[in-house]
Order: sequence, then structure tokens, then C-alpha cells
Amino acid sequence: LSFRRLRLVELGEGHLEAFTEVVEDVLSRHMQALVPCVARAAKALKELKVLNHAQLQDWVYKFMNSRKGSNMLLRHYQALLRDADVNHIGIVDMRCCPAQVCRRAIDFVKQHCAMPELDIRLQVTNNDMEFSFIMSILFNMVVEVLLNGIRATEVAAAT
Repeated sequence: LSFRRLRLVELGEGHLEAFTEVVEDVLSRHMQALVPCVARAAKALKELKVLNHAQLQDWVYKFMNSRKGSNMLLRHYQALLRDADVNHIGIVDMRCCPAQVCRRAIDFVKQHCAMPELDIRLQVTNNDMEFSFIMSILFNMVVEVLLNGIRATEVAAAT
């Protein structure tokens, strides 16, 4: 219903209140509740044998990637409404430092995997490197790579 409202909202030049209200509604009500809802749907599809494991993985992957894109665009819109600083345009960090993002991702993985002794070595050749990017996207990508590496290491150690 909210996504329909998003498509049908009437826009007036200089008057974005109605659109902004719908965006905030979508982000607060739908985006946060979506992951548990998709998990329940995936479980039901599996139990009912509607989809096999590979089909289910593909469906969840496509669905969640769509969610990420929608979430990113809606958050960018919200950020554009706030006062920007010299380093940001919306959610785009004009001075994104990949070394700093990688350090944060390593700390996050160690904390959330309850593996503080985990030895992840980061080699940085240029601490001053910066580029324009969406820091949260880069952070999520690095976390995913680290988690996949941990899983692969665990599997290899078990064999």
C-alpha cells in the first residue's frame, strides 16, 4: 500500500511534504519489518515445497537486493533534505576512506561473531586514499567478504 502511495503522491514545485511523509512511512514501517517477513515467507515456501533450495536462495537474493536498492534511494532522498556538510551529498561521502571503512568492518565482524581473538590483518598502502562512495554500501560489502572468508575457513578446517 505504501509503495502505491509513493507512486501516486502528488508533487508540487517546492512542496515535498506529502512525498516526504510517504518516504518516511515506507522506511519506518516497511523496510525494518521486511527482513523477518521475507524469512517467514521463505520458511513457508520451503515447508510447502513450492521452491527447492536453489530456487529459494535465488528468490531471497533477488528480493533482498531489490530492498537494498529501494532503501538506498529513500535514505538518499532523506539525506538530501538535511543540511549537507562539505563531505557529503545525500548519503554519498565525497571523502570516503576505504582503509577506515575496512577497519570498522573488521571490528564489527569480530564483535558480532563473538570472536574477539579472530586475527584479520589489514594491509594499507595508502592511508590517505579517498574517493566518492556510499560508505554504508562499502561497509556492508567488506563485512560480507569477511563473513564469507570466515565461513570458507571454517569449512576448510572441518574437512
